[in-house]
Amino acid sequence: MKHVWGYSTLVFWAFSVVQPQRASADLLEFDLNTHAGYVDLEQLESADSSTLSGSALGVDARLQIWFLQGIAEYQRVLGEADLIHLGVGFRPTLELRFMRLYATSSLGLMVFAPDSRAGDDDTTRGFQARGGGGVEFLFADDWLAVGTAIEFSTHKVGDDWGTGYLFRGYLGLRI
Repeated sequence: MKHVWGYSTLVFWAFSVVQPQRASADLLEFDLNTHAGYVDLEQLESADSSTLSGSALGVDARLQIWFLQGIAEYQRVLGEADLIHLGVGFRPTLELRFMRLYATSSLGLMVFAPDSRAGDDDTTRGFQARGGGGVEFLFADDWLAVGTAIEFSTHKVGDDWGTGYLFRGYLGLRI
């Protein structure tokens, strides 16, 4: 009897904390985020290396209509290069009482500028596909979010194919 009471209490607690409120995004959502993290991308030459990796700071904007999203993202890999990603993709979400879990994918244009010289002859354009997920905690009546995400990518920049990942923590505004 003691175990039954313990298990039923655990099940009651779990449902009271993580009961899903909805399993989809709002019809229209706009996010503006500032983030800090770590980037590791292969086959992007910077400072005589075939791998671009290091701490990064950036901003991104995302317009989501149901599960479809448009993304514009800028990242400054400190001391190395600028990265820009403009893409479209999917972002299904699962909202729990105090947090939002999500998966994300996008396909789009990638611009790589070593030594922060966007527009110079060294600027290279290509394509990038990303997939990953994250968790964010919502505050202020769901207007503010603090979260973390990881994305894995494959890209073609110039004549080279490469892979990589991006890990970041962020603070965002939800409209």
